[in-house]
Amino acid sequence: RTLERAVRAVVPGTAILLEPGGTFDGGVFEDLHGQADRFIHIQTAPGGDEPATLSALHLVRAQRLVLKDLRFRGSGTLFHVDEGGSERWDFLHVQDVVFEADPSNTDPTIQLRDVASVDLLDLTILDGATAVDLVHVERVKAARSTIDRARGHGVVARAGSGSVFVERNRITAQWRGVSLGGGASAAEVPEVYDSAVENRELHHGVATANVIRATDGVVFQGCDGCFAVRNTIIEPSRALVQILDAPEVEGYVFVPSTTISMAANLLIWRTTDTSEPVVVGEGFDTAGVSWSHDLLYAADSPASSALDLPGTTSELVVGIDPQLRPDGHVAASSPVVGNGGWTPLTGQADVDGECLREPQ
Repeated sequence: RTLERAVRAVVPGTAILLEPGGTFDGGVFEDLHGQADRFIHIQTAPGGDEPATLSALHLVRAQRLVLKDLRFRGSGTLFHVDEGGSERWDFLHVQDVVFEADPSNTDPTIQLRDVASVDLLDLTILDGATAVDLVHVERVKAARSTIDRARGHGVVARAGSGSVFVERNRITAQWRGVSLGGGASAAEVPEVYDSAVENRELHHGVATANVIRATDGVVFQGCDGCFAVRNTIIEPSRALVQILDAPEVEGYVFVPSTTISMAANLLIWRTTDTSEPVVVGEGFDTAGVSWSHDLLYAADSPASSALDLPGTTSELVVGIDPQLRPDGHVAASSPVVGNGGWTPLTGQADVDGECLREPQ
C-alpha cells in the first residue's frame, strides 16, 4: 500500500488517515500546500493501538503540513524535506512520530534542507547515523524527544542555518550530542554558501535543558550568537564542550564565531575518559565566550574539577557532587535542587517539563 493515491487528491485542509498498525510505502511528494487555517494532515487514524508505519517520506516544497502519530522504519533517510531549488518553504509540524532506522545507516534519519518554521516535537529516534540534520534552515525547534543509539550527531544545525532551538531532549550519540554549527559537504557547498558575502554556519542557536550522553557533549562550530543553558552533559568519552571556528572552505569567507555562552549547565566527566574536557580550536578568539553558574564535577576525582576555561567566568560551582542518578535526574538531596534559574531566552522548564524556581 502507498500514499500516492491519497496524496494526489490532497487539497488544503485534507486529513490523510492511515490504518492503525498498517504498513505503507512512502515516496517523493511535491507541492503539498496547506493554507494558514487549513493545514494538510498525514496521521494514523484514531482508535488503534499501533501507529501506521511508513518506509520513508521525501517532501519537496511542502507548506503548512502536519505529520502526527506515525512510525517510520527502514534504511536511508526516513524523513527528508527540501525546497527543490526554489525559495524556502515553511510551517511544518511533526509530532509523536517514531523513527526506527537501520543500525547500519550512514545517512541522517531526519534531514531538513532550506526550510523554515518547522517543529519537531515528541519524537523517538532510534539507531541510525545522525538523528537530526538541519541544513540551511531557519526557525526550527527540535524538542521533547528521545534520541538513542545514534552513531553520528544527535542534533546538528549547520551550513547557514539560523534561529535553531534544541530543547528538553534526551540524547545518546556516539559522536556529538548537539552541534551548533558544523560545516557542509563538498556537494552542499555551492548550494548553501555565497562567495560574494561573509557566511555563517549558524546564527542564533540555543541548546537548553537537554540530557546528553555522547563522545562530545555540545559543540560550537562556526556559531554566532549561540547559547547552551541548563543542559546536563554526562561523562563524555572525549569532551564536554568543543568551541571551534567554521571549517575552512576554499573560495568562501566566514564570520568568526562570536558570543558563545554556557550557563547553568551540569557538566560531569571522568578524568580517565576525558583528558581535555573543554577543547578550543587553534587560534580561536575566546573574547566572546562566557561561562556562568555552571557546575563542574569530575566524578572520579572531585579535586580535579577546576578547569582553565576559555573566556570569562562567573559564579561557577566546582567540585560539588550534584548527586546525579542513572536516569539523569538528581537526587532530592542534591545541592542543585531549588536553585534553578529562569531567563526569557530559555523558558522555565527542565527536561521533564517541571517548572524552575523563578528568581525574585
